[in-house]
Amino acid sequence: MKKIILMLMLMLAGCAIHQKEEAEKKPMENEENVTENTTEDEKEIHDMEEKELKLQLTVNGKTYEVSMADNESSKALMERLPMTLHMSPLNGNEKYYYLDESLPTEPFVPSSIHTGDLMLFGSDCIVLFYDDFTTSYSYTPLGHLKDAGDLAEVVGSGSVEVNFER
Repeated sequence: MKKIILMLMLMLAGCAIHQKEEAEKKPMENEENVTENTTEDEKEIHDMEEKELKLQLTVNGKTYEVSMADNESSKALMERLPMTLHMSPLNGNEKYYYLDESLPTEPFVPSSIHTGDLMLFGSDCIVLFYDDFTTSYSYTPLGHLKDAGDLAEVVGSGSVEVNFER
């Protein structure tokens, strides 16, 4: 009886080793697919960058290029351009303006906000952030200002007129 149990254990151990070897081969096959997909993803990102929606945002004489999000909210905003908004300060990190009409929304809770983020709060409040911080609020991304390191200084502490145009 002991011999039978010992033989069964040896057979099971051999099966387990074979299964482990097969499992180790499979990730290698998947890694090849990941590499291929990464190349395809990079091409897709490059194509998206070429088709990227952009606008110009001017504050106190300084113009920033804005890379717009690829969503219905930013497209609807772009249809309203050009426009000038009198944006008010809030919390020492943002300027906001309530639109007369709502925009489509796709809200999510970002883990953090970054200087230069252009977001939609609710369905009608455009928010321009000039400081980095964490948040628990929901926003719909509209875009992001490129080279916005000096934005806090440019917008100042009070209300500001912001011009949006293509």
